Amino acid sequence: MAVGASGQPVGRLFTARLVWGALLNGVVLYGVVLWFLAPGTAAAPGGRGSGPLAVVLRLMAVAAGVSAWVIFRRSFPASRGPQALPRYVMVWALCESVGLYGLVLGLLTRDIPAAAPFLLGSAGLLLVFRPRSEQLVD
Repeated sequence: MAVGASGQPVGRLFTARLVWGALLNGVVLYGVVLWFLAPGTAAAPGGRGSGPLAVVLRLMAVAAGVSAWVIFRRSFPASRGPQALPRYVMVWALCESVGLYGLVLGLLTRDIPAAAPFLLGSAGLLLVFRPRSEQLVD
């Protein structure tokens, strides 16, 4: 077990919460970046946020969300303790990728409202798959 600066052991639950919080804050940071780098108005219906790139990114976001759900449901009933943390990190990375797709869409189209569902979906998925002590503690 890792030892912190105070000499006290740092558990898996603390590590998991730290990584999860960093990823969740990353999604918030994507929104801040879009706010400053892509200041635009709402796109008109059928505008920039509905082209082929937006469709592909939406499909990729749905695939990432479904993949995270499947991995979580299939691997977590059997994994506890030290085996759970790497699986959590894999699920969280898939959840955060949804926000990255929104960041890409927002920066390329300069359309913040088109990127907002991706960012909210990413944050929502991360909140659903938050670290649980019963799975991380031996």
